[in-house]
Amino acid sequence: MKDMLKKYGVLLFVSIAALCITLVAGIKGSKDDALYNKVSFGVKNNMNNDGVKIWKNNSIAYIFLPAYAERDSVTFSDNEYNIKLKLGSNTYESGDKIKNLELDKEYDAELVKNNKKENFKLSFYKANDTATIYIDTESQSLYKVNEDKDNKEAGSMKIIDRDGKINYDSDIEYISGRGNYSWMWGDKKSYNIKLNEGTDLLNLGASDKWCLNANCFDKSSLKNKMIYDFAKEMRMPFTPDTAYVDVYFNGEYAGIYLLSEKLNVEKNRVNIHDLQADNDLLNGYGYHDVMIEYNNKRGYKAENEPSKMDGGYLMELLPYDREYTSGFFTRNNNVLISIDSPKYITLNELEYISKFVSVLLVYSPSTCPQDKS
Repeated sequence: MKDMLKKYGVLLFVSIAALCITLVAGIKGSKDDALYNKVSFGVKNNMNNDGVKIWKNNSIAYIFLPAYAERDSVTFSDNEYNIKLKLGSNTYESGDKIKNLELDKEYDAELVKNNKKENFKLSFYKANDTATIYIDTESQSLYKVNEDKDNKEAGSMKIIDRDGKINYDSDIEYISGRGNYSWMWGDKKSYNIKLNEGTDLLNLGASDKWCLNANCFDKSSLKNKMIYDFAKEMRMPFTPDTAYVDVYFNGEYAGIYLLSEKLNVEKNRVNIHDLQADNDLLNGYGYHDVMIEYNNKRGYKAENEPSKMDGGYLMELLPYDREYTSGFFTRNNNVLISIDSPKYITLNELEYISKFVSVLLVYSPSTCPQDKS
């Protein structure tokens, strides 16, 4: 327990520092056709060369460097826009290294292209002891994804661990929105990531589905991580593994996120019997299109039912007005239970699990009749 408290004392310190950066990064500066939006700073070490864009709000600007960045290897890039940078008393062209770079120092900066100039204060900050994720979408923007939670966009992703080693560098099938209340009302969005194949990210176990949790209503960014770690210590089954990461979307710093496993029915996640696989084996995929709604229930009509349907089921409690693929409202207190797996639940399976859950919600262990135990 002392080790856990010491660990979270350190995390609290790190989280407060990250909060200061995240709050600043969460405010959206104007972009239009500004020069600052066309340049970037190359972050180099022995294995990587990644570009980080300027974040700017009015006359104050920031560069948020990843943990693996080496100060003496940060270079200016005009991305072929023929822009020069004046930083303090030095002038830089594309490819030049920044001389004697100091962190947490406010520089007088000026970007120049022909007769156009932009003057602002520029400070460099560097993350501490966290992995870094770069996600680039095909459109080089998150506008489409942020417009609707169900929108998906392909792209690429690179993960650099805290030691500067490449953990992942490949295309992703898509990035999409995540969350309910937090998606609607949070300024900082959470996302789902779908890889092209199962991959072990940051030693969290192999899977093709991952979550980036913004912790948008937790300014410390500690609560989810702490609860998951305590659950691991208590050996609670199916507790997701998590890791803090600094995230850059299309080169622009987005803040600290919590990378976690997505709860799915699979060997390295929720290791229970896969009823959806049984259903598809017996019926193919055609029955996915035959959705039936009746008595506050939503399921799918299949010609063949598995001989064993007492597990496994992965379910989620949702607000009553949420969209869902399959599930039911309980008889007694009108709770919406969404069925995540089997996603296309058959009608017989739906009857079985809805009755089972209704019994759980009505009876406590001490009052449950023997015939329902």
